[in-house]
Amino acid sequence: LQMDFENYTLGRLFDDRANYDMEHQGHQDAVAFVLGVIWDLGWRAETFEALDRRIAEDAYRGRGHRPLAERYGKKYSWIGFFSYAGLLEDSGCSPREGRPFTDVDIDPSFPEKAPIDGDGDLPSVWLSPQVESHESWVCGESTSLPRELLVREKIGEHEGPWILVHGFLKAEDRLLGREVWAFISALVVEKKDMADLVLALEGGSRPWGARNVPRDYYTFAGEIPWHRRFAAVALEEAGPENAYREDFWVGSNTVVVEVLAHEYAWESYHSEMNQAGSARVPSRRFSSRFDLRSVPQGFDQCLPDGTRASITLSGVDGLQGDVLYLREDLLRQYVGERDVVVFAFGERELRPYPPSPPQWLLDAQRQQKKAWHEVVTEVNPEGKKTASKLKSTRQSTTEETLTKNAKSPIKLRPARGGRGNS
Repeated sequence: LQMDFENYTLGRLFDDRANYDMEHQGHQDAVAFVLGVIWDLGWRAETFEALDRRIAEDAYRGRGHRPLAERYGKKYSWIGFFSYAGLLEDSGCSPREGRPFTDVDIDPSFPEKAPIDGDGDLPSVWLSPQVESHESWVCGESTSLPRELLVREKIGEHEGPWILVHGFLKAEDRLLGREVWAFISALVVEKKDMADLVLALEGGSRPWGARNVPRDYYTFAGEIPWHRRFAAVALEEAGPENAYREDFWVGSNTVVVEVLAHEYAWESYHSEMNQAGSARVPSRRFSSRFDLRSVPQGFDQCLPDGTRASITLSGVDGLQGDVLYLREDLLRQYVGERDVVVFAFGERELRPYPPSPPQWLLDAQRQQKKAWHEVVTEVNPEGKKTASKLKSTRQSTTEETLTKNAKSPIKLRPARGGRGNS
């Protein structure tokens, strides 16, 4: 073993060991275990030493870039390290107390990138190629949320309706020279606070959760949502009841809003074998409510009977990004007597950005004319968004009412004036 690995890496497994204390019994046991793993995996000096030296030399010549291959001895050492760390954790002797190691480079559940749904052409809806003038397009109010994006009757083979509850999407056409992006978030709020929340959102205020949700960088995809490490940071910082809730200031008062998503934020640069992050999954609160479990090598979650409860996508009808859909009947049960407000905000931009921007573009940026947002509270049963008075549908949490209304979708429609510039 290399001295740095033996001392610093293996040394992290013991809180009561001093640096370079090679007489520590626990550390000696760990070293012996790792050496045994390396031997059992077949590493021998006569067959691997020259090869590992060549790999190290190639990596040195290409320093500044992650090597395409790692030394066999190094990989086998890491296997031994994590195996022994797991033994310590199982026996209750790990100093990490459930915290993951940040130098993990491979997610052993090997999640596949979330699929894309639909063959529609929503980019054309957002990019408006029929509007020839860039100025008219950037400064206009042509961006809105199509109903088929917010509510999908079916995704793949899975019947819905499905409600978009969180994500990021964009449309881009370099030949046309335009890009539109949007963050979209379903915010759960008490009925008494709904009107105040809508007014604040229409006025340009943005809750933190409209763009960000709690995230995990080193939780494996296969550990979502059951492992105690999943969402542990958010739960520790805010408590089980408030991990996904935010006190959002509305005037001199606060409104509590809850988001419904969590982000698998695995950093793909760690390994060519892991290119699935980021992806949105249901919040731990939502998953726990319905005892959900994830599908193999994916981010969708199912009920105990195997039916889909949530679907994670990396694109919808030509739009790129990552979004989370929840099954409408489960969302209704979770929300109960509260209401849902869907808030979207984004910008219309020129791509590539002109090296010498015209004055109208500079003015549009300064005056925020390129920004857009939309607040949605209801979509009528026919699927057409209407700009009528603010209205909400009362939900009941009783089993009788839920059964009676099983086919009645959650309604979402543009609130008050629909959309505007933020």
